[in-house]
Amino acid sequence: MQNKKKHIVIVTTWFPPKIGVAVNRMLSFAKYLSKDKYYISVITTSNKSNITPSIDNVSIYQLPNKQLLKPPSFNNDNFMIHKLKVLWKVFVHKLEPNDYKGWTKGSVFKLKEIHSKNPIDIIISSFSPVASHLIALEFIKQHPSTKWVADMRDEMSITPLIDEKTKTYYQSIEKEINKYATALTSVSEPILTDFKKSLPDIPYYEEVRNGYDHELSFSNYNFNDVFTITYCGIFYGNIKPHTFFKALLNYKNLKKEEFNFKIKFIGTPKNFTIPNELKKHIHFYPKIKSDEAIQEMRNSDVNLLINPSSGRKGVYTGKLFDYLSVGKPILGVVDVSDVAAEMIKEYNAGEIASFDNILEIEKTIEKLHLKWLRKEKLTTDIEKIESLHRKHQVKKLEQLIDKL
Repeated sequence: MQNKKKHIVIVTTWFPPKIGVAVNRMLSFAKYLSKDKYYISVITTSNKSNITPSIDNVSIYQLPNKQLLKPPSFNNDNFMIHKLKVLWKVFVHKLEPNDYKGWTKGSVFKLKEIHSKNPIDIIISSFSPVASHLIALEFIKQHPSTKWVADMRDEMSITPLIDEKTKTYYQSIEKEINKYATALTSVSEPILTDFKKSLPDIPYYEEVRNGYDHELSFSNYNFNDVFTITYCGIFYGNIKPHTFFKALLNYKNLKKEEFNFKIKFIGTPKNFTIPNELKKHIHFYPKIKSDEAIQEMRNSDVNLLINPSSGRKGVYTGKLFDYLSVGKPILGVVDVSDVAAEMIKEYNAGEIASFDNILEIEKTIEKLHLKWLRKEKLTTDIEKIESLHRKHQVKKLEQLIDKL
């Protein structure tokens, strides 16, 4: 006799039609968890476009955040508007650390309603924001037979990117997660190891990395007429391109007219300073859909990754997997002792330089530029790249769920 399908509910603020790395992770859970073994439901936020995504055999419930003071959404804003939005976000967060408090209550009610019709076996909630975990926590306390997988896309209290008030708030929630969660997943082994130390009573832990979610295509390898470097995504906190700009300017002054180049920032707010000498080479483009962004990466000569050392370890950044999947060289201005640098080296996927070492960055620009001049294609192990597809990582999540 065939076992009854388990009912899994994913709780997240990040889901289509939103665009972003966090969206891609949650979408992959919904898409690739086996529909033969599970019923999948998703509780997420409603959106201004009133678009309800359609995924085969997945029930999606969009609920509003009825909070009066809400965090802003970031688009392709200019420097001043971006700064004002950041200040507003900080202000709102200081008043209420749960930025989605107005969504939390309605989501708990919806969980109970869903549970009454089709009992929930497993809840997967994903941080950040913290609201998703708070929803799962309140439901689990009332329904202890339901298993809870706490997914950590980011660190919580151990991140250096938060103030003391938020740190204390997150620590109080971590104590509850430690008490009630059945399993914890995270995007990299170093982050998972930290959670094992701070939340030691959770029965199961699993690394479920991010990845790419499209078909590989390494054919039609192109070289642009002008040396083109592309960056897809945003800059925030201390993640800014200033050291890259200094190195680029040095190389430009060294090569003079021999070095003609173009920098493309796609979906990047203008929240950083650009040296005057570089402005004519730099072009900004609005945020685009994932498949369009992948095509931009494929068409680039070099894809830029910037992630300085910040005391955090285990930070791949989601765009790294997309960069790897298109088979073009990566210029990694990163923490050379962390996982992103290790992966670029392991996959022979480009050049790395320490974020703070201007000369090192300049040398990597020179290496990649000379390879472009010689029309040298990047050679990658396609089988290894194929293993990075999100469906393979979700298979690890599925194996974990089957243990619970």
